[in-house]
Amino acid sequence: MRARTWASILVTLFLVPLVAAQVQYGVITGKVIDSSGAVLPGVSLELTGPDRRSTISDSRGEFTFVRLPGGKYQLNASLAGFNTVLRDITLAEGRTEQVTIQLSVGSVAETITVTGSSPRLDAQSSRRAVQTGTAFAGGVGRYVGPFNTERYDHIEENKFRRVDVEPLSTFSIDVDTASYANTRRFLTDGALPPAGAVRIEELINYFRFDYPQPSGDEPFSITTELAASPWNPKHRLALIGLQGRAVDRGEPAPRNLVFLLDVSGSMAPPDKLPLVRTSMRMLADILTERDRVAIVVYAGASGLVLPATPGDQKERIHQAIARLEAGGSTNGASGIKLAL
Repeated sequence: MRARTWASILVTLFLVPLVAAQVQYGVITGKVIDSSGAVLPGVSLELTGPDRRSTISDSRGEFTFVRLPGGKYQLNASLAGFNTVLRDITLAEGRTEQVTIQLSVGSVAETITVTGSSPRLDAQSSRRAVQTGTAFAGGVGRYVGPFNTERYDHIEENKFRRVDVEPLSTFSIDVDTASYANTRRFLTDGALPPAGAVRIEELINYFRFDYPQPSGDEPFSITTELAASPWNPKHRLALIGLQGRAVDRGEPAPRNLVFLLDVSGSMAPPDKLPLVRTSMRMLADILTERDRVAIVVYAGASGLVLPATPGDQKERIHQAIARLEAGGSTNGASGIKLAL
């Protein structure tokens, strides 16, 4: 009897994780676009249902929710200056649902509910279209043609120099930080960045070191550190940190901004005019009623998209940005004259 009891306990302990392992989770993935088909980064996405999740669309307007139990979900997509969209999604266990959320310019208080099933993606036809360079709906083919959209300069390794022979150096007061974010993007996507994309000085500059403020009339303070080199114990690494005097930002003066934007046909790819639209929307959100902003565009001809407008008229500014479309030739001279 005691042997049977222990056997029953062992079988139960074995079956519990076995049953739990049979639970199949699903995935909801997709992207957010505007009415022109351009991707929308920075969109807040709230998922409610059997599980609750939240995320923000990435630089390509894409988002993913993983390890979701099956069931009925509602996805809330919102971005300042656009209508909020509610999307009903039914997720089967172990399946992946792909959705495309389209936001239109409007009042942030307005909500649009989208019903209906998500379109299924034919993976084989998608691959064929990409290989043949065919553009098709849904934004799966991001570019037409085998274009290399990212090129990086070749980096020459600095030769070792003895400081007792060459005791001079130069300092570049450079605060670029883009390489850190770009490298992080590659790693987040599961890929190693090209060597030329990794700029050590920009990775270092990304972080704040809290060096002391300069004292007296000195223009900057100097902080130095010396440590052994981890790859060669015979060498030493010297860190020299420069800290300029902090600027008292206080209350910013009123700004009168005029933007001259290229909307010619070459600006059509997602990393050009759509990225400009995203940047302009971010700028519009920090303008105040004391600021003025105007937008002039040029392609085959030039035009005034937005006359000087107070910065607190967010909806009007966002609508002007959303109307920007790429096409035509490049006539920069007329655009410059109109902007002036």
